[in-house]
Amino acid sequence: LDYNVGASRDASDGSHVLLGAEFNLIDERFFGPVVPSAGHRLLLTMGGEDPNNATCWVVENLGDLLRDAALRIVIGAAHPSKAAVAQSVKNFAPHAEIIVATSDMPTLAAWATVGITACGMTAYELAAANTALIGLVIEDHQWPLARAMEAAGALHVIGAHPPGSVADLR
Repeated sequence: LDYNVGASRDASDGSHVLLGAEFNLIDERFFGPVVPSAGHRLLLTMGGEDPNNATCWVVENLGDLLRDAALRIVIGAAHPSKAAVAQSVKNFAPHAEIIVATSDMPTLAAWATVGITACGMTAYELAAANTALIGLVIEDHQWPLARAMEAAGALHVIGAHPPGSVADLR
């Protein structure tokens, strides 16, 4: 996994290029064995920040698709509106479990059969855990990673947040 997709590997300016497994930013626990599962288990996370509250948008607009699966929603410590997420979950996905500021994402990644995620570091982590991924670009700087992961078959990008409507997603 190359977290620096699109970065220059040119060190002619005297800088150092740090490549190889010893420079991996992903917690080694994400690389654990794949555990077969019965049924669909969805993990929804937009990373640690989710500045535009894409979590609520997904729950409110894709709630019908989320109803028949076990669903865990992880929001980070820097999420702008934890109360809004709780209200959206209550209204649209009451069976879901909300997890706030977890320190154990590797276990949650291993639990999930499918992840719905922002296309940042969390996408890398879930890919390392061999979780099938649906990606939503929530910040413009995520596009290079989203495109590279999709080209590698590690993620299916459904679009950018905020879309005009659910129909705008692919």
